[in-house]
Amino acid sequence: MFSYCPNCQSKLADKESEQLLDCSNCNFTYYFNPAPAVAGIIICKGQVLFNVRAKEPSKGMLDLPGGFVDKNERLEDALQREVKEELGISIDNWKYLTSQINRYLYKGITYPTCDAIFISYLDEMPRIVKQETEVAGTVWLTPDYDLLKHIGFESLREGLSFFIKNKKKLSS
Repeated sequence: MFSYCPNCQSKLADKESEQLLDCSNCNFTYYFNPAPAVAGIIICKGQVLFNVRAKEPSKGMLDLPGGFVDKNERLEDALQREVKEELGISIDNWKYLTSQINRYLYKGITYPTCDAIFISYLDEMPRIVKQETEVAGTVWLTPDYDLLKHIGFESLREGLSFFIKNKKKLSS
């Protein structure tokens, strides 16, 4: 990922670790920790709300509402913020479902992420006002295994697979 030390600008040895950058010149160490991200499975009348991604990565693919957690932000607050920004709706009854690892390729750099996936059951279909720059469209779909190939990120495919496998237990 790095050719030069971000601290002293010395050329780094070619032996790059997946876990850390270690400069032998200045002893600077940088750990490649995953970035926290959140996603929400919103369920109403047996269907799940999906976004259609408006930009790369995975432009045009299905996605769950969510995004990266900001500095000094709790996971739950990040999800509420992202859902409000992307869909114009407020949901405050999130329940933690699972977490999945992901590799997020953006502008030539692959970021490791840890995606916390939450679930919320709604009684009524909300009025959605989508954020045009992030969301090309929205669609309510019945969750099944055939749908997974249309999901843009492996972590969300895994999370939805977990939900599908356990949905009877989760809805009781």
